[in-house]
Amino acid sequence: VYRYDIAAASWEQLDNLPKTIRAMGLACYEGKIYAAGGYVKSEIVNGFYIYDIVSNNWSKGANLPDKVWGAALGAWEGKLYLVGGTRISEPYTPESRVDVYNITSGKWTAGGGAEMPVAASFPASTQVGAFLYMVGGLSGDLDQNVNQTQRYDMSQDTWEIGPVFSSARAFGGLAATGYHLYMLGGDLNGGDAFNPTNLVDVLDLSAWPEGAWVAGTPLPTNNLGTATACSEILTGGEIWDVGGLDITPIWELTDAVYYLPVGEGCP
Repeated sequence: VYRYDIAAASWEQLDNLPKTIRAMGLACYEGKIYAAGGYVKSEIVNGFYIYDIVSNNWSKGANLPDKVWGAALGAWEGKLYLVGGTRISEPYTPESRVDVYNITSGKWTAGGGAEMPVAASFPASTQVGAFLYMVGGLSGDLDQNVNQTQRYDMSQDTWEIGPVFSSARAFGGLAATGYHLYMLGGDLNGGDAFNPTNLVDVLDLSAWPEGAWVAGTPLPTNNLGTATACSEILTGGEIWDVGGLDITPIWELTDAVYYLPVGEGCP
């Protein structure tokens, strides 16, 4: 686990995760980072870990109701919402269930939230206030990814479907400013689940649930599984793209860090 100081342009290593895990659901809430599910070696897991930012220490929480990876995780008013994901490997058939974790009691409720309208595994996701946005994802048919923009209102336990995401990508990164969603890279629709691209799409949220995705400034390289973020630390705000994977011409992880000034500020 690393922390990046944007102003100093330097990385600091923090307390390691208890296990080497990939494709966890992650959320940051009130001084803690929550990591749910994931894939360890050749096994999908139901582990749940909590990182205390101040003490720089990981602890184990209550196991998830079921094993899952590639799920989205949001946090609102003392609860976590674990959305979608898959319980199997290829073809990564998605779940629509929403499990809810009560931070005070430390207990999970399987199916405690309203189900996703369109099930998705490995969607791009980001949270803005009480809204958890999910874009694209895998459908269980590797020839056709999910082409939906979905928004879960955690305060009301309700879903809305937004503009069609015709690019239908999975394994992408999603960042939100005060006015737009930015979908970065990911797996192109069709073929197998690992066909990376440098495409960037942008959605103006002012007309939600109407509007349309439009092409944005492409990434410098093809990338999937990227970490994304929005920050106000530089003038005008910027979108960050950190790490990821490119498999052309060979499987290669990247340590690249890019940012795009957006000039509209970030939430």
